[in-house]
Amino acid sequence: MLTGKTVIVWALAAVMSVMLLAAPAPARAELSVEAYCELFIKALDADIALYQELVRVNGRGYESAAEREIDQKKAFEAHKLALEALYAQYNTNGQEVSLFMGANGSAVNAYLEENQSVKASIVDLSEKRNYYGQMVEEYKKHQ
Repeated sequence: MLTGKTVIVWALAAVMSVMLLAAPAPARAELSVEAYCELFIKALDADIALYQELVRVNGRGYESAAEREIDQKKAFEAHKLALEALYAQYNTNGQEVSLFMGANGSAVNAYLEENQSVKASIVDLSEKRNYYGQMVEEYKKHQ
């Protein structure tokens, strides 16, 4: 069983890698630890929405694999746009968010220890994200 800390570390790494892929040009944001955690929770929600859509797409009957692939690409594009819009709300981008965690990881961890409800939200959302991610992986095995 994964501990809350393991889930958070895994989730941070996974979301950061997705954020880097969707990163537009640097925005020069000044994120606070609190804003970073808010952004992170919203990014987890976006990831969950992506995985839920991929589960829905993969559970649907298609005439061909090409049709399924088109819908999967649409889901990934919608996710990328959702992340870009989310970053814009915080005047940042995925690259800066990733760099923030690298530079401020101990401050983020301290904040989460002091704000157990935020930490619990991240753990819960991370577990939900993992659940749907595993479902997507199962579909991939059977395609």
